[in-house]
Amino acid sequence: MLAIANKHGEVQSSIPGLARIAGVSLEECEGAITKFLAPDKYSRTADDEGRRIEKVDGGWCLLNHSKYRAMASKEEAVSANAERQRRHRAKQLRNQTVTDSNAIVTPDNASVTPNRDIAEADTKAEAENTPPTGVKGGISEGNDSKNIPSTDQSKWLASLFGRRWTTAWGDKEDKA
Repeated sequence: MLAIANKHGEVQSSIPGLARIAGVSLEECEGAITKFLAPDKYSRTADDEGRRIEKVDGGWCLLNHSKYRAMASKEEAVSANAERQRRHRAKQLRNQTVTDSNAIVTPDNASVTPNRDIAEADTKAEAENTPPTGVKGGISEGNDSKNIPSTDQSKWLASLFGRRWTTAWGDKEDKA
């Protein structure tokens, strides 16, 4: 009956027609109609003494139709809102702009270290032909026991030999 009711909750049918639509025998349909028309003391809704339907001209009126229609409308609204939100989030992801990095983009075959810094270090080392002030063989003077390079030039030198700048230099390397 819920499936064939109109928007006002009215079912326009006869008992034989309803039995045929429901796929039940005529007797089973009559028994169900009688039960729905009778008061139900165990009904959760006290309206109409728990009756589910009432007889109207041409069929029956579903007494709690508006209640279930409102529940269905609420569920449809929740579902529609969820779908709308999903589409909105997908649209936001599509329209996101890629933020620029502060990194400088270089060609694939370009040197990672700018040549200017290397040229300046080479020029400075050639001009002085001695380690920078405060550095003994590229090692911090106050840190002789660990032999860890501490200046930018010693870090650069370590990178030339493929070592970490935090790796201590050996005695032979220190002399070289």
